[in-house]
Amino acid sequence: PLDKCDGKAMNIGFGESVTIRTLAEEMVRVAGKTVPFIDGPAREGDVKHSLSSIERTQNVLGWKPEVSLRQGLTELLGR
Repeated sequence: PLDKCDGKAMNIGFGESVTIRTLAEEMVRVAGKTVPFIDGPAREGDVKHSLSSIERTQNVLGWKPEVSLRQGLTELLGR
């Protein structure tokens, strides 16, 4: 499939929007750690919601996500 790439960026994700807080909590959970989280006020320019499109990756490479966020983090950490 890499021969189909044309040098343009492609997003890899699992097709769902996830907050930074949720990502951090999941990483801590999978790592089996305890970390205190401190919430502060939003800063000017903070992105409130984002979801990268994986459509180009699906179309060009025929790729689709096959694991959840938790499973991906678990595999990444070798747990």
